Amino acid sequence: MLNYTYFKNVSAGIGVKVVHGYATVITEKYDATFGNTVDPDGGWALSGNFDTRILRSTSFDPDDDADEFDPIGTPAGTGIGFDIGVAADVYPAIRAAFSITDLGSITWTKNTKETIGHGSFVITNPSNQAQLDTIKDAFAGRDTTTGEFSTDLASSLRLGASVQVDQLPFIHSFPGRLLVTFEYHQGFNNAPGNTTRARFAIGTEYRPAMWFPIRTGISMGGIDRFNWGAGFGFDFGGFNWNFGSENLGLVFSNNNWDQVSFGTSMIIRI
Repeated sequence: MLNYTYFKNVSAGIGVKVVHGYATVITEKYDATFGNTVDPDGGWALSGNFDTRILRSTSFDPDDDADEFDPIGTPAGTGIGFDIGVAADVYPAIRAAFSITDLGSITWTKNTKETIGHGSFVITNPSNQAQLDTIKDAFAGRDTTTGEFSTDLASSLRLGASVQVDQLPFIHSFPGRLLVTFEYHQGFNNAPGNTTRARFAIGTEYRPAMWFPIRTGISMGGIDRFNWGAGFGFDFGGFNWNFGSENLGLVFSNNNWDQVSFGTSMIIRI
C-alpha cells in the first residue's frame, strides 16, 4: 500500500496547441515483389509487381512556377494537439512524472494530391524499350487531385523518475552530488519522428564540485535502437557553458559517421 505521506510537491497540467503543417508526404500503401524466373526460351526473366498509394499536401503548388514556398504563409494543414502530465515527490530525493503528449491530428486541405502506382512487368530483354516502359509506368504512378486527409500527431506516453542519490535519507556521506534519471517512452503510432518500439533511457549527472557537472546516459529501443551520450559543463551560477554529444555511436562503429554528433550551449542569467 502506498504511503501518501511522501507524496509532496504534486503538480499537474494540460496543454492545448494549434499545429500548422506546411508540407507532408505520406506513403499509405507500398507493396512490391521482385524475382528472377527461368525463361522458357532460355536465360532468365525479371518479373515484379508494384502497388503503391502516396498522399501529399503542400502550402504552395509545386506545378506552378510562380507559387513559391512561404514559411509564414497559409499552412497546408492545421490541427489541435493536447498534452497532459503530472509529477510529484514520491519519496525524499525521488521525483516521478507521467505524461501523454501530442494527442491529436492534422487535417491537410491545400494542394492535396494522390499518386497511385500499380503494375506488373516481365523483363526478358533489357534493350526492349516497351518492356522498360512498363517498369517506368509502374514506378511513376498516376497523379490525381484528392480531397482533404488527416494524419496523426506523434502521440506518446512517457514515464520518468529522478533520484538525487546524495540526498537519500539513508545516504549519510557522499562525495559530490549525483543525480540519476530514468525514462520509459512508448509511442502510440509510427508518425514521422515516432515509433511504436518502446525506448528506455537512463542518465546521470555527477558533480565532484558544484561548478563542474559530468553527464552521461544511454537509451535502448526506439528509432535509434541504441544511443550513448556524454558531456560536461561549467556552472558558475550566472554563467553556464555546456559541451556534449547525444550519440557516440562512432565508438562502436568506426565506419558509421552518421551516428556521431557534438554540441555546445552557453547560458547567461541576468
